[in-house]
Amino acid sequence: YIMKNFKPDVIKFKKPESMKLEDWEEMDEKAASAIRLHLTDDVVNNIVDEESACCIWTKLENLYMSKTLTNKLYLKKQ
Repeated sequence: YIMKNFKPDVIKFKKPESMKLEDWEEMDEKAASAIRLHLTDDVVNNIVDEESACCIWTKLENLYMSKTLTNKLYLKKQ
């Protein structure tokens, strides 16, 4: 149900002018929920303060897309 009518654009983009704010907020909430549901508890703890799908996604990118040695070792341990 959560993924019904889910559009990945909500993760990285701003609300289209033609879309009602109410519809955008609902889509954003569904996207944020879908992201959270697919994360382990350890990872969710890192994004607990983020509210929008875009903020969650950006935080995850910052945490896990870096190519530092520390991050590589952490991901390998998982």
